[in-house]
Amino acid sequence: MSNTAGRNLHNTIAICSVLALSGCSNTVKGDDTRLVSESITSVLIAADDADIGITAPAGSPLQLFVSGMTYAYITAPTVRAAALRTINKEIDAQDEARMFRPSLLAQAATYDDGVNFIVEQPLFDFGKRAARVAQIAAEADSERFGLAIDRDALLRSGLFAVLEADHARQLSLIHQNQIADFTLARNQVQRLADINVLTEADVRLASVEVIQSEVSLATADINGARAERIWRQVTDGMDMPRNLDLGNLTDAAGLETPGKALIVTFENNLGLRNIDMQDINMEAEANTYARANLPTINVAAQSNMRSDSVETRAGLTITFALLGPDAKSRLQSAQRNRESLQANAVALRDTLKYQLEDLAVQVSDTSALVEIQDKSLSLLRARADDLKGLLELGLTSHPEVIRANSDVYEAALELQHNRYQINVFMADILLLSGALIP
Repeated sequence: MSNTAGRNLHNTIAICSVLALSGCSNTVKGDDTRLVSESITSVLIAADDADIGITAPAGSPLQLFVSGMTYAYITAPTVRAAALRTINKEIDAQDEARMFRPSLLAQAATYDDGVNFIVEQPLFDFGKRAARVAQIAAEADSERFGLAIDRDALLRSGLFAVLEADHARQLSLIHQNQIADFTLARNQVQRLADINVLTEADVRLASVEVIQSEVSLATADINGARAERIWRQVTDGMDMPRNLDLGNLTDAAGLETPGKALIVTFENNLGLRNIDMQDINMEAEANTYARANLPTINVAAQSNMRSDSVETRAGLTITFALLGPDAKSRLQSAQRNRESLQANAVALRDTLKYQLEDLAVQVSDTSALVEIQDKSLSLLRARADDLKGLLELGLTSHPEVIRANSDVYEAALELQHNRYQINVFMADILLLSGALIP
C-alpha cells in the first residue's frame, strides 16, 4: 500500500473515531456500559452473597441453621449453575452495548481491481439498541431469579430435614422409655406366670407392647438418620442444629404476627417476584417491538483504492426496513400479556392471604390442642402411678397397669406429633413468605 493510500485509510478511520469519541452515538452511552459492567460484578458477588439477614448467638441451634443454609446458598451446584447462567446473560448485554462502535470492513470483488475500505459508526438508531440491551438485561434478571428458586428448594430440604430429625429424636426418647417400662413389666409378669399367678396371655400382652415399641423406635431412628443425611447433602456436611425453635426462626425473619407475615410475604414471595420478573421482561420486549421498524443513521467513510488512484468519501447513511415485523400487533399482545400478569398477581395475593390466615389458625388451634393434651398426659401419668401403688398393695393387676402405661405413651406420642405439626405449619409460613431467600 502506498503512503498516500495509507494516509487516506488513516484519515477514513479517524473520521469515525472522532465522531465516536465526541459522543455522537447517543443510543448507548458510556454510563450504560458502566452500569452493565457493575451488574456483571454484582452477579459474581451474588453467588457468594447469600446473607439470610438473621443473627443468633454462636453455637445456638438458630445460628447453626443459618450458617448451614448460608453455606448451601453459596456452594450448592444448582446455585453455581444458576449464577453462571446469569453471568452469561449479563455478558451478552455488555456485548450488545459494545456493538455500538465503529466497524471496519474491507471489500474486494472479481469485477473490480480495487479494494474498498469502509468505516461505519452508528450515530443514532432511535433507541433500538438500548431497548435490546434492556431486554437482555431483563433476561439476565430472570436468570438471576433462578438463584432464588434454587435456594428455595435448598431451604425447603434443609428446614424439613432439621424438623424431621428433631421429631425423630423426640419419638426415639419416648419409645426408649416405653421399651424400658414395658420390658420391666413383662419380666415381672413372666415371674408371676412362672409360679402360676398370671397366665401366658398376660405375658403376651406385655411382650406385644415391647415389640411394638421396638418397631416404632427402629422406624424413628431410620427417619432421623435419613433426615440427617439430607441435611449433610444440602450443606455439604455442616453441623446439624438440634432442637431448632421455629418460633425464634419465624420471629427473626420478621413474621412475628399474621399482619407482619402478610407484609413480608407480599414483598418476598417467589411467586410474586416471578410475576414481577415476567412483567419487566414483557415491558422490555414491548419496548424492543416499538422500535423495531425505526431507522438507523450512520456516519460512514469509504476509501476505494486502485492501483493508480485512491478515492475517499465520507457522509451519512440511513437504513430502515421497507417491510418489517408487525410491531403494533406485537405491542398489543405484550400489553394484553402484562394485563394478564397483573390479574395473576392480584389473584396470587388473595391466595397467599388466605393461606397465611389458614396456617395461622392451624398453628393457634393446634397449640391450644397441645395445651389440653399436655394436661391430659399429666393426668394419665398420675393415674398410671396410682395403679402402680395399688399393684403393690395387691388391689389391681399387672395387665391393668400395662394398659395404663400404654395409654400414657399413646398420649405422649400424639402430643409429640401435634407439636411437630405446629412446626410444619410454621415452616410452611416461612417458606411461603420467601423471607429467607436472598
